[in-house]
Parts: sequence; C-alpha cells; structure tokens
Amino acid sequence: MLIEYVDFTSCGLVRQINQDSIFAATKDEYGLFAVADGMGGHFGGEIASGTLIDMLKKWWQEFISEMYEFDKCYDDLRQIMYDANEKIYNEFSNAGKICGTTIGLLFIFNDRYIVINSGDTRVYAKCGLKITQLSKDHIYGKEAVITGNITKKEVTASPNKNKLTAAIGSKKELKMYIASAPLKANNFLICSDGVYKFCNYLNIITAMLMKDPQQYITKIIEKNGAGDNYSFIKINIEK
Repeated sequence: MLIEYVDFTSCGLVRQINQDSIFAATKDEYGLFAVADGMGGHFGGEIASGTLIDMLKKWWQEFISEMYEFDKCYDDLRQIMYDANEKIYNEFSNAGKICGTTIGLLFIFNDRYIVINSGDTRVYAKCGLKITQLSKDHIYGKEAVITGNITKKEVTASPNKNKLTAAIGSKKELKMYIASAPLKANNFLICSDGVYKFCNYLNIITAMLMKDPQQYITKIIEKNGAGDNYSFIKINIEK
C-alpha cells in the first residue's frame, strides 16, 4: 500500500496571523494527518493549535520507533486529546482567558483507520464514487436541529448558528468524536472551516478527485475573498 499526501496552510487574504497548524507524516503503511484550527477571535488560537500538533508530532516519533498495536494507538490518540485539552485549558483559564483549537485527525494503520474531531474541522473520505463526511460538526445550529431543540428556520435566524460547541482547550470538559473502521476509502481530505465555507460541496467533490488539489482550492477560496485562515491535507492511497 502506498500513501501519498499534499498539505497546505495559509493565513488567507484578510487575517494577519495563521492560527491553523497542520501535521502530515507517513511510514510504510501508516500515516498520521491532522489539521488544527485555533479559535478565531480568541487570544492565542495559534498557541492552542500548535500545542496540540506538537503533542501529536511527539507521539508519531514514538510510534514509528516502537510500532504500537492498533488498540494502543487508539487509546494513545484519544488520551492526547484529553491531555491537550487539560494543558491548554489550565494554562489560559488561570489567566482568565478562553483559548482553544478544533481538530480533524486521521490515522491510517495498515488496513484500518482512526478518525478524531472536535469542533468544525472536517474529515472527508472517498470510497469508489461515494464521498462521505467522517467527522461530526460540533456547531450549535446543526446539533440543535438534530436534537429537535430548534427548527431549521430558527437556526437561520439565530446569531449563534455557527457557534462552536466543542474545541480542544476551550472548556474543562472535552467533547470529541472518535471512531475506527476498516480502510476501504482510497482518498481522504481533512480541512479547516476556512476551506469548506469558501468552497461549495461541488468544489469539495472536485478536490477529492484530484491528486494534488492545491492550486484549485486556493483559486476558489481566494476568488471568494479568503476571509479566514485555510488549511487542508489531501491523502491518496494506492493498494
């Protein structure tokens, strides 16, 4: 199995600081890919995303040295989210500040994968002709509609419709999504909201079909103003 990837991050055309941090690495039939998007509008978003990515980098070096079993990888990556949440929350809450980062993570282990997300960074998979969002959006509007607490019409009018309900480090209690499954997809895309908010679903599908979608995505986003940081990792798998 051959794993190839293209990764890209930019501060966009409006913001001066890139609060996104990304990591992508492979070894043989293993790969770790993560996009962390520091919470915009809050102090130190780039610190939060950088802290989480640094912890994942450290774990990856340990993994390729020791080659852990799959179950240990699952437990380790899950625990890193809790450890990062505690570290970021304690550091900034003690100073009276809110700081956090979303995360979209994909770990490929031979013929299986693990996906983790907290917040609104997304992980997409392409299996044959079908494209599926593997991650779960932790956004007030979507969650409220799913639980039946609010109608779609009320969501549209709500000023909180796009408010995050989860992020690493923003609250003492961590909310995240984690799952594992057999590896059947041949393409994955991990992206911050700065990508899919400026690229419509057709653009996402087109990008998923490309081996290197960098110029395409950048052209679409910057044409629409690039009002946010935007980052993505495109993963191609050949068996």
